[in-house]
Amino acid sequence: MNYKWIIAATLMLSTLVSCMETTEIPEKGLSQELAQSRQNLLSDIHYQLFLNIPDSVSRPVEGREKIRFQLERPVKQLILDFDVPAGHLQQVKVAGQSTEYQHINEHILIAGEDLQQGPNSLELVFTAGDLSLNRNDDYLYSLFVPDRASTAFPCFDQPDLKASFQLEMKIPEEWTAVTNGSLKTKRDTAGHTMLSFEETRPLSTYLFAFVAGDFKKISRTRNGTTIHMYHKETDTARVNKNIDKIFDLHFNALQWLEEYTGIAYPFRKFAFVVIPSFQYSGMEHPGATYYRDSRVFLDESATIREKLNRANLISHETAHMWFGDLVTMEWFDQVWLKEVYANFMADKITEPQYPDVNHQLNFLLNHYPASYSVDRSRGANPINQTLDNLNDAGTLYGDIIYHKAPIVMRNLEEITGKKALQAGLKKYLGDYAYGNATWSDLIRILEEQTGKKENTTRPLKQHNLSQWSQTWVNEAGMPKISTTSMPSKEQPGIMLEQSDPDDQERIWQQYLNLEVGLQTNPYHQKIFLDQNRRRVRNIPINESINYILPNSTGKGYGYFELDEDSRDYLLNHLSSFDDALKRATIWINLWENLLHQNITPVNFHMAIVRHLPRETNPQCINLIAGYLQTNFWRFLTEKQRNSHGRETESLIWSLMEQAERQDVRSTFFKTYRSIAASQPAMEKLYRVWAQERSIENLPFSENDYINLAYELMLKHSGNSDTIRNRQITRIQGKERKREFRFVASALQEKQQARDRFFQSLLKEENREKEPWVSRALHYLHHPLRAEQSVKYIEPALNELKEIQRTGDIFFPKSWLDATLWGHSSPAAAQTVRQFLDAHPEYPENLKNKILQSADLLFQAASFQR
Repeated sequence: MNYKWIIAATLMLSTLVSCMETTEIPEKGLSQELAQSRQNLLSDIHYQLFLNIPDSVSRPVEGREKIRFQLERPVKQLILDFDVPAGHLQQVKVAGQSTEYQHINEHILIAGEDLQQGPNSLELVFTAGDLSLNRNDDYLYSLFVPDRASTAFPCFDQPDLKASFQLEMKIPEEWTAVTNGSLKTKRDTAGHTMLSFEETRPLSTYLFAFVAGDFKKISRTRNGTTIHMYHKETDTARVNKNIDKIFDLHFNALQWLEEYTGIAYPFRKFAFVVIPSFQYSGMEHPGATYYRDSRVFLDESATIREKLNRANLISHETAHMWFGDLVTMEWFDQVWLKEVYANFMADKITEPQYPDVNHQLNFLLNHYPASYSVDRSRGANPINQTLDNLNDAGTLYGDIIYHKAPIVMRNLEEITGKKALQAGLKKYLGDYAYGNATWSDLIRILEEQTGKKENTTRPLKQHNLSQWSQTWVNEAGMPKISTTSMPSKEQPGIMLEQSDPDDQERIWQQYLNLEVGLQTNPYHQKIFLDQNRRRVRNIPINESINYILPNSTGKGYGYFELDEDSRDYLLNHLSSFDDALKRATIWINLWENLLHQNITPVNFHMAIVRHLPRETNPQCINLIAGYLQTNFWRFLTEKQRNSHGRETESLIWSLMEQAERQDVRSTFFKTYRSIAASQPAMEKLYRVWAQERSIENLPFSENDYINLAYELMLKHSGNSDTIRNRQITRIQGKERKREFRFVASALQEKQQARDRFFQSLLKEENREKEPWVSRALHYLHHPLRAEQSVKYIEPALNELKEIQRTGDIFFPKSWLDATLWGHSSPAAAQTVRQFLDAHPEYPENLKNKILQSADLLFQAASFQR
C-alpha cells in the first residue's frame, strides 16, 4: 500500500475543506483550491435568471436571479464569483430573507450561519458587467469562456459545477433572442418583448450563452431534427449561395456523431448564430453555437482550403456537443481535452462530405505546420498544462491544444486500433455523461479494455499507455530525427536516431514510415521507433541512394533533419513524386529544415519557382503558396526580393490565368496580391480593383475588393486617400463600413497619423473588435513599413498583460502575431529579447506566447546577419 499517497491525499483534503470553513477573504480570480473545495460541497445547482436588455448601449443591463443548490455540510462562509465594479450588487437574500454580505476581490461572501446542510436558495439583484456582453447598437452576445460568466452575473464559475439554467429576458420589441434553452413563452409589452426559455440540461457556466438583437432566422428540418440559424448578413445573395451547404454540414455532422458515439444528440435544441466579426471562428454553446460570419458565409471565389476549413469548423463545434458539453473537463488545465476530441472527430466527420479530397493530406495540412510552429520555438508548452487560478485559463489556449493534440490522438488510435478507441470513447461518454472527466479517465478505460485483448501485434503490450502519454501529453517539444546510411556487405541498413533538443533523453514512441529512394524502386518499411537509435536492416543499399525519408507518409512527428544528399535531391526533384501526400510531407520537412538553417531562403524560393508550376493538387498549391509568401516577406532580404520579385510576380499571374479550377485561380490571385510590389503589378491590381479589368472565371466579392483596397493603400504610393474614400462608398452595410474605416486607419500614408492610431490601440475602449485590431496591426507592421513600426514593438509588449486581462482568450497571441509578423531585422529581435531580459518574473504562459510569436522573427534575424 502506498502510504505516502494516502498522507498526501489526506493533507490535500484538509486543505480543500478549509477554504470555505474559515472566514478568510479569497484571492482574485478563482484559485484551484477554492474550486476543489466548492466541488466537494455543492451539488444540484439551478440558476433562474432575468435580464433586462435596454435599447441603448449607454444604459446598463439589469438583472436578478435565484440560485438553488445542495450544501453537503455546514460551512463558515459561502463564496460566489462576481467580477464587477463596486455598487453592481444591490441585494442578496438567503431563503427569502435579506442577509449581509461582502463583495470583495471579485467574490460575494455570505455567512455560513444563514445556510443549512441540504437545500438552499439565494436571490440576488444586480447590474451586469459589460466585459463579456459584447454590446453593439443593434445586438449583443455573451461570451463566458473560460471564466467570465461571473463578469455578468453572480455564479459558481467553474467547469465542474454544472447547473441547469432557466433564462427570462426583456428586450426591445424589434429584437429577437437566442439562448441554450428553447423558447417557452413570448409576450409583447409597450415597446418591449418578454421572453421565457425552457430550463437547460446541466451545463458548465462557460457554456451558458444568450444573444439578442436584430437577427434573421432560417430553419431547416431533416429526419425529424430541426436546426435554426440566426444571422445579420445584409447580402441576401451571399446567404443564398451558402445556406444549403451550411445546413448540410450540420445535419451530416449530427448524424455521424450519433452513429459513432451511440448517443443521440444530448441537448434539447440545436441552433447556431452567425455573428459579424465574432472574436473566434466558433464557440460551442449547446443550443446556441456561435460562428464568425466570414468563416461560414464564403465568397464565391473561396479556395479549397477555405471550404475545408468551414467543414472542419462546423464539424468541430458540433462534436463539442458530446466532447466538451456532455462530458466536460474538470478544470481548465485540461481545456485541451475537449479540443482534441472535437478536432479529431472533425477530421473524421469531414471526410465523407468531401469524397474527392485527400483527407490524410487534409489532416497533415490542418495540424502539422501549426503544431510545429510552437514546438520548435523556445516557448513550446505541453498539451497538458498547469493552472493555479482560473483567471489565467485563457493563456493555455493555442496551436498545441488545437493541433498537436489531434496528432497525438491519431497516434493513440494507431497504437490501440480504431475499434478499441471508439469503444473506449463510447464508454467514456456513457460513464461521465452530463458530468466531468479527465484524460487519465480515458487512458484508464483504454488500458482496461486493451488489457483484456489477446492481440499482441500492437506495441501496446510492450509499452504502457500512461508512460507513452507522459512524453506526448505532459511534456513540451518534439524530437529531432536523423538518418544515416550504414553500408555493409553482411547487413546493409539505415540508422534512425532520435534526439531530445532539451537534452532530457526523452523518447517519443511513434510509428514512422521509412522510404529509401533507390535507383530502381523506393524501399518502404514501417517502424515503431521506441528507442534513441534503431537500425533498419536488410535494405538493398548496394544501389546508390537518392534520398532517405524517415516520414514518407506524414504521420511521424518531429524535426526530420535531411542529410545533404537527400536535401539536394528533394529540392531538385520534388515534383517528380506522384503522391500528393508525400509531396506535402516533403514540403513541410523542407520548410522545417529551412528554419533550422539546413536550407537557404533563396534555395527554398527557387525550389518553389521550379515545382509550383507542376503541382496539380489544390491543397498542395495552397500549402506552397503560403510558404512562398512567408519566405518572400520574412526570410528573403530586400535585395533578394528585388532580384526575384518581378519573375515571381509574372509566374504567379501566369499560373492564375492557366488554372482551370476557380478555387485554384483564387489561390494564385491572393498570392499575387500579397507579393506584388512592382509598379506594373500595382497598376494591374489597381485596374482590377477599379473594375476596369476582369479576370476570367474569377468573380470578385465585396470582401475581395476590400482586401485589394488594403493592399493598394499600402503599396500604391500617393493614392491611399483616394482608394479609401472610393472604397467606402462601395461597401454595403454599416458594420463593414466601420471595420474598413478602422483598418484603413493603419494604412494612412503619414507616419504621424499611424503613430496616433497605434497609440489609440493601447486604450481598452479602442480594442473592442479584436479581429479588426489584429487586422490593423497586421498592416501597421507590414514588412514594407517595418522600419517605421519597429518602435511599436516595445509598447505592444508592455500592454500584453492588460490585453490578457481585458481581451478574449485568443487575443494575446493574435496581438503578438500581428505585431511581430512583418519584422525580420536584428533590431526587432533584440527589442523582444531585451523586453524578456528586463522582465525575468514575467508570467510563464505569456512569456511562452511571446517566444512562440517571435520564433520566425528570431530565425529571420539570424538570416539577416
